[in-house]
Amino acid sequence: MLSDHACQMGSAVDDVLQALLARAERDQAQAVAAEVERVRRECRSSDEELRHQLEVERLKLEDAHREVHLYQQQLQQLSQLVDSLRHDSALALTSLRSTLQQEHESVLAKMVLEHELEQESTLERLRAFQKSHEEEVQDLNECICERDRQIQMLFVEHQGLENRLNAHYILDKEELLAQCQQEFAKREQDLRDELAKLHQQEIDRLQRC
Repeated sequence: MLSDHACQMGSAVDDVLQALLARAERDQAQAVAAEVERVRRECRSSDEELRHQLEVERLKLEDAHREVHLYQQQLQQLSQLVDSLRHDSALALTSLRSTLQQEHESVLAKMVLEHELEQESTLERLRAFQKSHEEEVQDLNECICERDRQIQMLFVEHQGLENRLNAHYILDKEELLAQCQQEFAKREQDLRDELAKLHQQEIDRLQRC
């Protein structure tokens, strides 16, 4: 009877042990499963984080590519603009040089023409002055010749008068001769004074010109 009881006790213990072992296995299996799940969750979380980071980096890379493309377009536009400005500047510079050259040639031609006209006008004035001076000198010479002729006539008249006085008035010869000489000298001096005055007036007028 004790033996049966012991067997029963042993069987009960075995059952308890089996139950404990089974429970321990279940607990261990659950712990392992929980750990596996945790690791999976961590892997999924890490994978999602990596995917998120990859997506962020991909977007950044796309933004960088877009910016590079935009910079390339802007650089190309700037290069085209610079080329256009250089071309326009070269054309403008060529046009400006041509315009300045034409203006320079026009101004130079105008200055040469004005100088030639002024020189011709000056020569005309000089020729006119020379002609007028020559005419005035000729008139003055004619006046001098006329005065010399008048003086010569007075001298001849004086000689004739003196001869007549010698023939008709021998007694009053010296008195009459002195009177005639005085009259002749006066007339001669008047003529000389008038001639000198005219000559001085002509010289003054020529100097003023």
